[in-house]
Amino acid sequence: CYDGSTADASIAFDKHMSSHINRIILVDWDNDVVGTTKTVIKRFYQHITGKSFIEGKTDPSSIIGPGKGKIWGVRFDTAGDMRDIFVVPRDKSSFGVCPELVWRARKEFNRIGLKDLKIVVSGGFDAEKIDLFEKLNVPVDVYGVGSYLLREKIDITADIVEVNGNPCAKVGRKKGDLSRLVPVKDF
Repeated sequence: CYDGSTADASIAFDKHMSSHINRIILVDWDNDVVGTTKTVIKRFYQHITGKSFIEGKTDPSSIIGPGKGKIWGVRFDTAGDMRDIFVVPRDKSSFGVCPELVWRARKEFNRIGLKDLKIVVSGGFDAEKIDLFEKLNVPVDVYGVGSYLLREKIDITADIVEVNGNPCAKVGRKKGDLSRLVPVKDF
């Protein structure tokens, strides 16, 4: 859980994964995909180069791209009942991963030199939502569709919500009522 630090988790993932695996960082833990991405970039840059990252002055291109020691992209997976803090509150169309979130994020990423950082979106995407994003020319690099590929489905998540008795969950998630569960014994 890395105490909720997406940056620490990203650095650990990079350390332990093969160099042929692209690093795609899930950045919705704090419900602030832009702020979390900036924190990850700053910490990752410092970890890899040993130098400080100064927004708007430092060229981050040495840590953007495929392979070890680089970040290929970030993934937005904001829950459909949540609104990222970077989005202006409107109607229900401003919840989840919405066009405004991606446009605003891309603009901010470009401003700080992250033009080559890929944006992956997931969470509630089906053919209709992808078609809408494409018609609106939303700057998405990759769509994650998950359960929409299956005819019969049971949507579940397997989030970590507690570590060693301490709460550790992303914004909007918490430990559920487990009172009906019973331990399963070995046969």
